[in-house]
Order: sequence, then C-alpha cells, then structure tokens
Amino acid sequence: MEDKPRPMTAEEMEAQIRRDMAVTRKRRLTVEDMAREERRAAERMLEKANRAEEIFPGRMRDMRQRAGISQQQLSEITCIEKTTISMYERGNRMPTLHNLMAISAVLQVSVSWLLGEV
Repeated sequence: MEDKPRPMTAEEMEAQIRRDMAVTRKRRLTVEDMAREERRAAERMLEKANRAEEIFPGRMRDMRQRAGISQQQLSEITCIEKTTISMYERGNRMPTLHNLMAISAVLQVSVSWLLGEV
C-alpha cells in the first residue's frame, strides 16, 4: 500500500509561505538588477557614441590633411560625395559603417582610432 503524504501542519505551511515569499523577493531584485545594468550599459553606449561624434570630425580632417589629400580627392577615391565628406568634417553627419571603413582604409588608420576608441 502506498503511503499518503500527511497534511502540513500550520507551522510547516507558514515556513513554506516564507520560503516562497523570499524566492519571489529574490527574483524581483534580480529583475530590477538586470534592468539597472541594462540602463547602465545603454548609458555607456550613448556616452561612447557622443564621444565619437565629438572626436571623429577632427581626426578625419587632420589625417586627410596630413595625407595631403583634398576633400575632392578623398571623395573620388572613396566614392563618397564631396558634400558628404565636408559634412563629416564639420560634424554635421556621421558616416555609415561602409563609408567609415572606406575612409579609414584611405587614411590608413583604424576605424576605432577615428572614432576615438583608442
């Protein structure tokens, strides 16, 4: 014959409820911690993007001038409109990844350096 589980006593029920509540609180804290960390990561990414927007125009212009290349020549080599090159250097626009790679190749610097990551 199978033994039936005995019913919980009031003390056992109370202990089980306390354990369940502790687990629930722990899960809530974990979710809150995850949300907090995601916010911090987003803030770091935004800071990095803002820094790149500040650093990129000057670095691009300086390296182009050091290479002795005009905006027109850079435009012809990279197939990027001269007006777009000018907007990059004035900080009015940020390049696409494709254009950024083309510019870094012509200027012989890394994309990371152009964006101020190193």
